[in-house]
Amino acid sequence: MKSLTVRQRRLELVKSAAEEASGKFVSLVPKSFVLREGFVRRPTKAPDTSGTRSLPRRRERPPAARLLSPNGIALQTYLTALLVAQNPPRGSRPGNPWPINRYPDPSWIDLVAHATAESGSPRNREVKQKQLRRALDRMRSEGLVQLPHRARAKGAFEDFRLLDDADGRDPYLPPMGGSLVSIPVNLFTHGWIHVLEDSELVFLLMVACLHARRGFGPVFATEVERRLQFGVGRDAYRAHAALRRYGLLEVEIDLMRSAQTGRTFGGTPADPGKLHRFRLRQEGFDAPAHPVVLEAVTRRIKSTTAGSDSG
Repeated sequence: MKSLTVRQRRLELVKSAAEEASGKFVSLVPKSFVLREGFVRRPTKAPDTSGTRSLPRRRERPPAARLLSPNGIALQTYLTALLVAQNPPRGSRPGNPWPINRYPDPSWIDLVAHATAESGSPRNREVKQKQLRRALDRMRSEGLVQLPHRARAKGAFEDFRLLDDADGRDPYLPPMGGSLVSIPVNLFTHGWIHVLEDSELVFLLMVACLHARRGFGPVFATEVERRLQFGVGRDAYRAHAALRRYGLLEVEIDLMRSAQTGRTFGGTPADPGKLHRFRLRQEGFDAPAHPVVLEAVTRRIKSTTAGSDSG
């Protein structure tokens, strides 16, 4: 309940900033957005040494799962930077087109929405700049960007350079072939990137990857594939319930499994039940994200409160 009310408050504060940042994405006129499959899914299973069905060590997870954080914006920032790299602004220089924060010039912080009551103020820009720097430092530690001026006292994060989204070994180039995962551009232009939590983003990426591999019918991931190849733990797996409430996901629930955790009950070794199946609703991304998510969270709070009152 507390986490829901915290999120509700954050959504209320981020409204104007999210709308402003989403408008910047629209001005980029993105035509498409794809990720290399290796960003979302390991080609082989990570070592499973714990014996407890826990996630593999962070360094053994795919890049998307390594960036997942309950409070940071590293995953959001990296996806945003990839979108810009694939749809460079007209007249911009090759590579990194903008400074971090140079008002009134176009800047990277203009694409970041921060939950504050001071949207548009110099103080808000300063807070967003600090947040963006932390995200870039996290991306650097995960081998996804280079910071050529890192040793400088000032401007250490300027001219950051993206590295390959699958393995980070080479400078980033927009994908021209290979195993690719298509992501709806309305994730950005309609503001979903600003209001979805990292666990929800990672789950969406997993389902999009499964669609790329198996078609656009309902798809599933086994517990081993989810955990050892996608790096998606139980908390992130539970995100499917919220995504269904937002209209972004269709879920076929096996009645022999928990709708939240996916664990079976009442089955037998001969008939363990089937896995939950999921399908991305491309049309769901056409809706403006902020009012949809805020309404869903508010409704969830009311239903939880009503349930506790009746108990």
